[in-house]
Amino acid sequence: MRIHLLGFMAAGKTRLGPVLASQGGLDFLDLDAEIERRTGCSLPALFAAGGEAGFRREEQAALAALAGRAGLVLATGGGVVETPANHPLLRAGFCVYLAWDWPLLAARLAARPGARPLAAAGEAALQVRWARREPLYRALADLVLPLAAAEDAEPRARLREGLARRILAAARAAEGPCA
Repeated sequence: MRIHLLGFMAAGKTRLGPVLASQGGLDFLDLDAEIERRTGCSLPALFAAGGEAGFRREEQAALAALAGRAGLVLATGGGVVETPANHPLLRAGFCVYLAWDWPLLAARLAARPGARPLAAAGEAALQVRWARREPLYRALADLVLPLAAAEDAEPRARLREGLARRILAAARAAEGPCA
């Protein structure tokens, strides 16, 4: 089994991933952390050196290098869906879109200012990115998990455990009885 978590910045992919992996007996990797490990550079340094295009090349290379690995929960970066070459690599796993409406995502991003290189562009620019990516997340997703203020207000640990159970049930059902 291989599960890819999709969603915009601050959707909760990196926080949910370890819980999901633990419940499913799978390994967990964060694609951004893997890029930093492979390059020896922080994400802000990669963006400073090669811009977004350079970062996307590193992201695609890291995703491709992980393509054959099973037994994995992968928290992808928010923009991974913008590179068409990534689509078949993502479809090789069970893709889960953590779907938040824009106002809630904006509030989540505002809670951690400066944590992401692309966030420096401001809320209006981020909303344009979200609007461009949102249909791609949906198109690639095997499971769309709409999240709302009620989930955001629930105790985080309980929320993550419940989401992990839902995702694992859906991924196992998609594999079929003979997988």
